[in-house]
Amino acid sequence: MNKLRLLSRLALAILIAGVFFGVVAAYSLYKVTLSNEFDDANMSIEQLFNTVSPTASIAAYFEDPELAKEVVNGLETNNTVDKAVFEAGKLIVGDITLTSQAVLSFDVNHPFMDDSIIGKLRIYPDLDQIRRSAEVIAYANALTLVAMALVMTFLAITICYLLITRPMVATGRALHHISPGTESRLSTPNSHQHSEIGQLVDDVNHLLSKAEDQLIQERELRNQIEKLEQRFRLLFENSIAPIILLTNTSDIVLKNKAYDDLLKKLNITSESKHGPLLSGLFVEQSEFFRKVNKQLELGEFATGEYRLATDGELLVWMQVVVTKIYSDDKKTFYQLTMHDITKRREQLEALSIEAHVDKLTGLYNRAATEKEIIQKIRYSIPFALVLIDLNGFKQVNDIYGHEAGDLVLKYVARAMQEVTRKNDIASRWGGDEFVYVLDDINKNAVIRVLQTFRAKLSTPIKLEHRAVEVTVGASMGVSFYPDTSTEIETLIRRADKAMYRAKALKKIEPENCIFFAEQEQ
Repeated sequence: MNKLRLLSRLALAILIAGVFFGVVAAYSLYKVTLSNEFDDANMSIEQLFNTVSPTASIAAYFEDPELAKEVVNGLETNNTVDKAVFEAGKLIVGDITLTSQAVLSFDVNHPFMDDSIIGKLRIYPDLDQIRRSAEVIAYANALTLVAMALVMTFLAITICYLLITRPMVATGRALHHISPGTESRLSTPNSHQHSEIGQLVDDVNHLLSKAEDQLIQERELRNQIEKLEQRFRLLFENSIAPIILLTNTSDIVLKNKAYDDLLKKLNITSESKHGPLLSGLFVEQSEFFRKVNKQLELGEFATGEYRLATDGELLVWMQVVVTKIYSDDKKTFYQLTMHDITKRREQLEALSIEAHVDKLTGLYNRAATEKEIIQKIRYSIPFALVLIDLNGFKQVNDIYGHEAGDLVLKYVARAMQEVTRKNDIASRWGGDEFVYVLDDINKNAVIRVLQTFRAKLSTPIKLEHRAVEVTVGASMGVSFYPDTSTEIETLIRRADKAMYRAKALKKIEPENCIFFAEQEQ
């Protein structure tokens, strides 16, 4: 705190107030003194008139010029009177041509009858003399008042300095050297234990104590935060899962080493832009962005499994968790956490293949085929169900063994796949029974597909380990959805019945190996 500045400002304020008050008071006193002096001069002239009144009455009564002149001369000898004029009848003593607004006119009464006026006496005050006298007195009074005002101002400045400025400056200087958070406190100035300054010092000491407590707590919290940051950094940097923090415009704010390693594995530079929510990293980026946005609209996070866009045949699957985060300043951020689930996906796919694919032929098994049929029925997709039973397979298996039987089954599977279109299903139903599910097809088209398949079966099959060739045929029964039935059990049963009718006719009509089920009544 600047002592001189505070004291000078306070002194200047008091001095200005004192001078202003002194000037105003002196001027007022001057005007009052001047007015009083004029009033006193008028009273003095009235007293003079009262003194000369008896003489003036006799002079007027007798119209005695000598006596009247004596009255006028007597009045003019007074320092407050400039001129006097006496009038009584035809008697006039003095200069009657004088004009003045300050003239005082007195009636001269009859010496024996008080109510009878026999003359007039006009007295002209000496205004310059009266003014000079009044100004001398007024100036003296004003100077005295100004001097008193200056003395009072000096005393006020001294008292303010001793009682207010000095203790406040000392307190401010002491406060300036105190560091918050330490045990240092202010001392109460002498004689101010119970004053406002003492109360101020107590309040400041109370604030210093609170500041010390808060700083101690802040240091403890800062130490805890530093420890938490170290642990977070340890977890974040050493996490095997890529973690990325994005702004609302998909700019990367924070990322860990695992994310950089992932980009390196994908042969992508970290500076590249990857689209909104990093959707450009995935094969189906538009689908990824759509699904994530839809889930985020319903809640604070979204999750799903997506394949990364990689070069070549490398397959990388990630489970992605996207979380919407709001900062203290109401800004929106997105946290993406990725977990590599490639091995799990491969295991699931292997299990799925094992559960749905026939190991020997690589075709769908019966369980998988029934699921596909149920799906088609659920979505009302027309199809033809063809049950196929091999003719002559049992003889090959009995004569040449199971190894030869397996070769025949694989050959039949390849023949089925060669005539299978994009949406058709070829399946091993069990043993030497196979199934075709031909999608959205009519009777003539079914016949063409099955005849092509039958023609492929007519080619002899070489059994190299036996150095022989064998041939097999096929009996086929066909049912249609929804013409034959709308229930899977009925479709299978009627196709099976038609297949056995075709098998029964193979000896009579070998070329007629296809039989169609009766339509549902």
